[in-house]
Amino acid sequence: MMYYALQSNGDLFILGDHGDIEAAEETAQDIGLEVVWLADQETIEQWRGAMSEARYRLGCGQLVSVARVNENGECDDE
Repeated sequence: MMYYALQSNGDLFILGDHGDIEAAEETAQDIGLEVVWLADQETIEQWRGAMSEARYRLGCGQLVSVARVNENGECDDE
């Protein structure tokens, strides 16, 4: 399964195909990444889908559907 590492600087690094998360973590340590989160392919796809469907907009005060954000990036409560 493919594994990914979110680094402390915000970059998402592809660790590659590993048998389990422990092996992926060892690879990240071996190459010196400052990892804050490890995830497998399935988790990354779930997060990508969730982030595509919703955005946090200042002023809305909540996670809102992109459809509720107007062209100025403001929350549209109508």
